[in-house]
Amino acid sequence: MPVTLESVGRVSLFPYDNNTFILQSFLDRPERVRVRINKPDAKLELLAKTKIRPFEIVRSGEKESVFEIFIMPGHYMAFKVG
Repeated sequence: MPVTLESVGRVSLFPYDNNTFILQSFLDRPERVRVRINKPDAKLELLAKTKIRPFEIVRSGEKESVFEIFIMPGHYMAFKVG
C-alpha cells in the first residue's frame, strides 16, 4: 500500500502491510497534513471511535486519492485504507 505524507517536519507516517497506517504528530500545535494513496477512489476509515471526522477527501483521480487530515499536537491516528 503505497502511502505518501505531505507535511511539515515532526509528523511521522508508519505504514503497515495490512492496508493500515499511523500518523503521529510530534508538534506542539494542531496541523493539517495531506496523505496521498496510490489507489483511485480510496476510502479512509479512522480506527478509533470519534464523533468528528478529522479528514476529508481533497481529490480522487485515476491514479491516486488525496486526503487532508487534521491532527492534534502529540497525538497519533490509525487509519485503514479501503
